[in-house]
Amino acid sequence: MKKATHPLEIDELKPEWIAAVAAIHMQSLPDDFLPGLGAEFLQKVFYPAAMRSPYGRVYAAVESGLPLGFVVVTTDSARFFRSIVQKEFWGFLKTGLRTSFASWKNFKRNFEVLASLFAKSVDEDLGEIYEIAVSPDRQNQGAGKALVARSIEFLQAAGVPGIKIKTRKNNTAWIGFFERSGWHLAQEIHLIGKDYVVLSLRF
Repeated sequence: MKKATHPLEIDELKPEWIAAVAAIHMQSLPDDFLPGLGAEFLQKVFYPAAMRSPYGRVYAAVESGLPLGFVVVTTDSARFFRSIVQKEFWGFLKTGLRTSFASWKNFKRNFEVLASLFAKSVDEDLGEIYEIAVSPDRQNQGAGKALVARSIEFLQAAGVPGIKIKTRKNNTAWIGFFERSGWHLAQEIHLIGKDYVVLSLRF
């Protein structure tokens, strides 16, 4: 495990960091929906649009000018996703169709994820950590904790009453971190063949 040698900073994502953040996203969360659409999609469609959305922020954990983790935090996840689709409609359509028709598994995954966006969820008035990941060789060194703290600061400044996150049910270490920080289990869901839990914290 690589040790930190320089101060860690949390900054808003810059265009020159997108490729590195997309690589961390692909490496850390390979089975999730967005990485399943490909690195090119993340670099050219998702992150440029996410950076322009009025419903969220993208922050990077940076050391010596290089990203080692990131978080996408939203004030309203449904509006955030819709704003990205509107800004990059053709990119979403092209990538969605290409990946959906590549296999039945991909089609089912894409359909289920899109359908979940319209399903009623708990704590709909809360903001959400939409995506978060730290490079595997830099985990358990405080970057994830710092990204969560910055997300909370952003939502509090925006007047949002709390925050939530969806994570794998078997990710016990991550769940334990949130529970020790005062978050509570709000919901259990099954999505794209996997079990997830939703954890939330009201400010």
